[in-house]
Amino acid sequence: MGKVTVYCIISGCTPEIASNLLRLDNQESYGPVVTSALKALADPHELSSQDDLSVIGAIHPSGRPYAEDVSEPDPPVSNLDPDEDIRVLSHCVMGDVWDFGCVVAPPSIKQDWCYLVSYGCHLMVQTYALDIMALATCGRMTPLRLWRLAMQQGFEQASRPHCLKGVDYDAITGQWEQVPDEFPGFTTTQLMELEKIGDVEVVKQRMVDEGYFWLWMAADRFPVSPTKREYPIPAHPCGSRSAIESLPSEVLIPIVSSLPLESVLNLASTSWSLHAGILGNDYLACVWLYDNAPWWIPVPTQTPRKDDQSNPPTTVPQAYLASQWPAQTPMSIGFPAGLNWEYIRRCARSGSMRNRERIWWTALDIEYVADQAGV
Repeated sequence: MGKVTVYCIISGCTPEIASNLLRLDNQESYGPVVTSALKALADPHELSSQDDLSVIGAIHPSGRPYAEDVSEPDPPVSNLDPDEDIRVLSHCVMGDVWDFGCVVAPPSIKQDWCYLVSYGCHLMVQTYALDIMALATCGRMTPLRLWRLAMQQGFEQASRPHCLKGVDYDAITGQWEQVPDEFPGFTTTQLMELEKIGDVEVVKQRMVDEGYFWLWMAADRFPVSPTKREYPIPAHPCGSRSAIESLPSEVLIPIVSSLPLESVLNLASTSWSLHAGILGNDYLACVWLYDNAPWWIPVPTQTPRKDDQSNPPTTVPQAYLASQWPAQTPMSIGFPAGLNWEYIRRCARSGSMRNRERIWWTALDIEYVADQAGV
């Protein structure tokens, strides 16, 4: 039996990618710029977020596996009452048993419990992907529905598919290999040649975009910045205004919110007045965001991050019933601080936010497949 690689059935990603980057330099002789770019991609946030896993399956409320004796095999799905037995335990990690198809209980439990997630009654999903699914479907697609759908598709079997059948995972489809390729857009030679193209930031961005690393990135890196505006809003010079420049805000707002981002920026560039009236209007940016890209709205995770010292998980995390999930809707979040057109432009350039959009649409497709299957 060789290495087992398990993929999140919501995101289509595997949590080992970031940690794999730190081993790449030991396998190939990369130059200092490429090496630094690899380390920058695998920063502490990326490592922690990718490895923040949730297990959906037969779990005791205390977090221990279903069986009293953890050495016993998992119960067959047919013996379970999903409404009573299926729970979600967040903040699990890959640990030393990941290559055998298992994940380890949250470090704060301080128990060596592990859960088989490559087949059987347990599923592994990345916690940030569970959050995205809840937000995208406004809580309609619960972890319990996801578990029921997966079991209906044969995920209990050792020959289970990597991800859900009938679901569109977009560009990551076809990347589900036993040994995943961190940069499917590059060969090893092309990766080494990046040494010549510029500094670390340039190389890192090329890896994300052209190397398709964005497909694997943790989709919770909201590029909120507390700094001042990158693009100062110029004062409008004296003179007459055009008809569109004279529109009242109650007319301009629905016009702008109906346009794609590129058209908004082009419109704002046509005059000083529109530049100030559009790009200087943070409320308008929020309206555009809620109408056109709710996946970019910065939201806290539904469960505390395992590395969040300001809101740490309890000493012994409790596994909650999979029919329950504290889902918010994008509109219930309000307007978080820092939302403006500069934030939106940063999102458009962010590999993490690009992946978040992909997963958002995948989550909606999962709900559609579940509806069609009667789950």
